[in-house]
Amino acid sequence: MKRHRKYAAIFFWILLVWMVGLSGCGDSPKKLVHQAEQKFDAGDYLGALALYEQVADNFPKHQMADDALYWMGMIHHLYLKDEVKGLQAFQRLSNDYPASPFALDSQRYTASILERLQKNRQAIEAYEHLREISPDPKVAQESRYKIGELYFGVGDLDQARNEWDAQLKRYPDGVLTDKVLYGIANTYFIQGRCGEALNFLDRLIQNYPQSELSTDARFRAASCLEEEGRIQEALARFKEVADSYPNRQVVEMKIKALSEQLNPEIIHKSGS
Repeated sequence: MKRHRKYAAIFFWILLVWMVGLSGCGDSPKKLVHQAEQKFDAGDYLGALALYEQVADNFPKHQMADDALYWMGMIHHLYLKDEVKGLQAFQRLSNDYPASPFALDSQRYTASILERLQKNRQAIEAYEHLREISPDPKVAQESRYKIGELYFGVGDLDQARNEWDAQLKRYPDGVLTDKVLYGIANTYFIQGRCGEALNFLDRLIQNYPQSELSTDARFRAASCLEEEGRIQEALARFKEVADSYPNRQVVEMKIKALSEQLNPEIIHKSGS
């Protein structure tokens, strides 16, 4: 009987120690995060980073793991200026913790960092995913516009235009419509399809006269008319934009050249 009581007591103490150990494991990530926050607030970013890494690496199933990964990414990205390590932390969070409240922000950082690193194809995929998971229409529009820009950047003008066309149809009066119209016009202009470019430039000029792109759109529209041989209309457009275009000298040269085409006698008089 005494032997049974002895073993029972030993078993009880082992069980108690085991339970306390489990409790300690559950609390330790919270303590580490708290310590990391204190170091972060004190400006000790490397010290905070080391503690967050302990949580992310040693307690991946703990509820604080995604929190730790997010701040690892932020410290690398914003404070240590290490884009690659920041990207790794954000990607790990997005992949391993898709339900995290930090997942959307992490995906946004992932996409923007990939873009800055000029990993265009990966950035396109990241912005596609961001567009899919965000409930905010503004984020969806910004993401799709970025996708178009990235395709434009790698020279895939048709796909860039497809993205922007789709955005224009879904959000005809969206927050980026002036930029979308200008982007579509640019793809046509570069491909030498000035008539089609002009349609979108005129929509921008008429519907968004206060846009920061309006002046450049007016100059580009005049250039399109010149390319199509519509000299009288082109001349009138260049005259309209002369006072607002940043490089007035270029506009004046255009006006002079077109005026001489319309009035050959000007060339004769100037040469005599």
